[in-house]
Amino acid sequence: MDSDPITKKDLLELEERLEAKLEAKVEAKLEQKLNEKLQAFKLEIVEAIRDAQTEVLRGFHGFQTGWTLRLRKIEADQSNLNTASTERLNNLEERVFEIEKKLLSSGNQ
Repeated sequence: MDSDPITKKDLLELEERLEAKLEAKVEAKLEQKLNEKLQAFKLEIVEAIRDAQTEVLRGFHGFQTGWTLRLRKIEADQSNLNTASTERLNNLEERVFEIEKKLLSSGNQ
């Protein structure tokens, strides 16, 4: 062992080294905690964004479903109109044919 007496200078140097080590440890712990907090915050933000996306998609799905029903109704209405028009045209053609038959048969007599 050293039998040299410890001077005030030695104590100050020791204090400085201890403070530096302590400061480095505190900084490392603070940095680690900060990184952990930032990671947790990032995960929360990502989750919030995903929730928002889900809500927007649900909103669009509801809107799209309503429009799909409206378009189907319009298509059905148009189809019904086409069928009705075709039927009316067929009836008119039959009536014209009957009139022509009567006119031809009365003209031959």
